[in-house]
Amino acid sequence: MSIFIKRSKGLVAAAAAAMSVSGAADAAEVVTTVNWTRPASTGELYISFNIVAGVGQNPTSSSTANTGWDIKVRSSGGQFIIEPFPTTSTGGSYWGVMQFPGSSGNAGNLPNDTQVYSNQSFSDLGGPVTFGSALGQWKLNSTGNSSGFKFKNNNPGFNVSHFGYMTVEFGATVDSWRIKKIAYEDAPGAAIVVDIPAPGVLPLLAAAGIAARRRRR
Repeated sequence: MSIFIKRSKGLVAAAAAAMSVSGAADAAEVVTTVNWTRPASTGELYISFNIVAGVGQNPTSSSTANTGWDIKVRSSGGQFIIEPFPTTSTGGSYWGVMQFPGSSGNAGNLPNDTQVYSNQSFSDLGGPVTFGSALGQWKLNSTGNSSGFKFKNNNPGFNVSHFGYMTVEFGATVDSWRIKKIAYEDAPGAAIVVDIPAPGVLPLLAAAGIAARRRRR
């Protein structure tokens, strides 16, 4: 796994960012390259985020429910489902998956440069996504799928949402998925912009072991 924060889009910009990490304690966009595939044992993946003293950490994942999980990704019965932590048990709508702008339903497939922030529409229930060729629908045999989400800092009493997104790669079936990149803002309430890498960029970054943070201006 490799964690880095980009100063601007592209491999060259990310590499340059790795050379300057003096702002590591500043609020930032935390970007992590991963290669999390569908667990064969359960078919579901639980993702957790942790922010320590205002600094975002690498996300973690588990094939079984764990304390503090924020987003669950799973496939079964020919359906692919993204679910937020069940807010009905917390008394607040701090978790959710972003719907495609201007539409309703479950997690939408977000194109590049989509803003994920509080004024967008989120579902706090989750459910199966829709596959097809229209805008907002998910694509098989594609590396370009992306889902936005919000989650609550695990700090007790810190009742505010953080925003992020993940990119998902599919093979020929809904069960042949893997999560390739996760990004989120460790500043409460800050918007984040979806940036889907071109094929081949993330493996290069991971191999280089790039580790840096982008300070917000």
